[in-house]
Amino acid sequence: MIENIMFGGLFVLSLFQMYTVFYQNQTKIIEIIEKLKEHYPHSGIDQFMFKVPKYLKTTKFHENGYYLITTVLWTIIFVTFYYICTDMLFANMTQVLCMELDILGQIMSKIDPDKNEEEAIKELKKLVDIHQQLIEVSEKLQEIFSPLQLINAFGSIAALCTAIFLVMQLIDSSSSISTSAYNIKWYSGSVKFQRLVLQVLVRSQKPQTITAWKFFDMSLETFQWIVNTSYTYFTVLQGTYGS
Repeated sequence: MIENIMFGGLFVLSLFQMYTVFYQNQTKIIEIIEKLKEHYPHSGIDQFMFKVPKYLKTTKFHENGYYLITTVLWTIIFVTFYYICTDMLFANMTQVLCMELDILGQIMSKIDPDKNEEEAIKELKKLVDIHQQLIEVSEKLQEIFSPLQLINAFGSIAALCTAIFLVMQLIDSSSSISTSAYNIKWYSGSVKFQRLVLQVLVRSQKPQTITAWKFFDMSLETFQWIVNTSYTYFTVLQGTYGS
């Protein structure tokens, strides 16, 4: 019953995510792709920006500035009907936006007003305009994906808690077998009967469980470890970026 509710909930969430991204916000998605494509690094200015890998320089997609939109389209095609499709689209767009901001910062740091201040002002105005456009892209990403990140957070927690609850039920049920076997009137049976009871007792000493691909058991102890580890990472990030 619980697993049916969990899978049904994930299915509904995936449909909601796809509806929110690809239907309700399709115009904004297209605008983001076009805006990022507009400022995607072209081969003509690569040498001024940064060193581009050879395999990118030889592709027509990169030379024509269509690498981004092609990647997004292939992402949508391959994972359209999967829960992860919206996450992949978010990751793709965010990474490209970060790349373009990094490139913008590199170009900006190379401007030298001592050589030609008038040319430097002209170049800086162009960069300010690009920066504003990238800020608008970031704001659109916030509008589209912010609700989905909340759903992902609570959905992941709910899925983890449900899985641990089911595994703990399995552990408790399998552990109760030893108690049931001990409550048998084994002392009234024959030696053969007592040996069978002993066999059940021995085999039920180790509770049945389900692991996360044999890395660790899905149990309350594991959940506590995840929470403690997450808090540790949070304090590290807060100490690094909080100030």
